[in-house]
Amino acid sequence: MQAMLQCLSVKEAIITADAMHCQTKTAEIVRAEGTDYMLQVKDNQRILHKEVTAFFHKIYPDDPQALETGYYQEIDKAYGRINERYYRVLPITDWMTGIELWQNIESVVEVTRKRTFKKQRKRTNRTGSVLLYQLTGGGCQRSGTGYQKSLGDLEQPALGAGRHI
Repeated sequence: MQAMLQCLSVKEAIITADAMHCQTKTAEIVRAEGTDYMLQVKDNQRILHKEVTAFFHKIYPDDPQALETGYYQEIDKAYGRINERYYRVLPITDWMTGIELWQNIESVVEVTRKRTFKKQRKRTNRTGSVLLYQLTGGGCQRSGTGYQKSLGDLEQPALGAGRHI
């Protein structure tokens, strides 16, 4: 992805990528292009994942108002299933160790995803939940509706509008 980003013109886009591309070098390349990013954080960045997880666990009891300020939800129904996504956005603080290594990082996003499957014949429900974390760099946090639209793309990495990798 890093080589591809250096070859494409992605100025003024929001780059979203899965955990495989959650690397400081990727963030550096994206910001050098004048572009914003949203990168999924999982155990491939073990220390970062632990720091972000701990940050949210700290904020839940200490500052619940901060969690409500950056809250967004999305529910859609299609193909016999209901997808629910709940997003909580927090601004970066110096509380997280090592966060300064990420180029122009502005916020972290907690994503809770719940998917319910309905079988028509048996009328049974099957529900699963997933908790993900994202990093955002550049102007993602402040871009209003564009940011909310890109939140829905967290599971579908893209290079700007209509350019998928």
